[in-house]
Amino acid sequence: VIIFSSVTFRREFSFFVVAGMSSSLSDLYLSDCKRVGCKPNAVFSKQIGHVSGPLTEIDLSHNYVGGKGILAVLEVARSCPELKRFCAPSNGVDNEVVHALASVMGSHPAVEELDLSGNPISHTGAMSLLELLNRNPRIVTVRLENTLIKPEVLATLSKLLDSRKPVAGASPPEGNAARIAALRVLFDRLATAE
Repeated sequence: VIIFSSVTFRREFSFFVVAGMSSSLSDLYLSDCKRVGCKPNAVFSKQIGHVSGPLTEIDLSHNYVGGKGILAVLEVARSCPELKRFCAPSNGVDNEVVHALASVMGSHPAVEELDLSGNPISHTGAMSLLELLNRNPRIVTVRLENTLIKPEVLATLSKLLDSRKPVAGASPPEGNAARIAALRVLFDRLATAE
């Protein structure tokens, strides 16, 4: 485990084949920063350039990269099939960024935990998160404290996630699709009540 002052990473080796060439995660990040039109975060770039082994955690808790910057970080996350935890609290993650995150994490093979607390996420972002949870049953924790999502919606998302957490001796939860459909109806009612 390597812990940096701003970001925590667990990694031993980082090379990927991109268009027939070897490229580090740092090169991938810099390329995506250029693509999305944001200035690369020097701390994040340096840190992913110095880690080795499978990346299992990206923690931006003490490193602000901004909404556009998160889009580039998501491409790094997409390239790390063993990533289990993605934390971007208080990083300017808005509904549009949540939609992109849902696209990346919806088919991610290992992610289990997301921390999006302290970001300006509202009902639209909650709907994207609901779709994400529908597509990726491996996600068992989503932190959304201090967002713009209504408490009733947060409680409903929490109940859905609680149904995924294993209970000793219990069989895996069934009927998540029905629960998600019911949540969708509830969210729609709450949106029209605004």
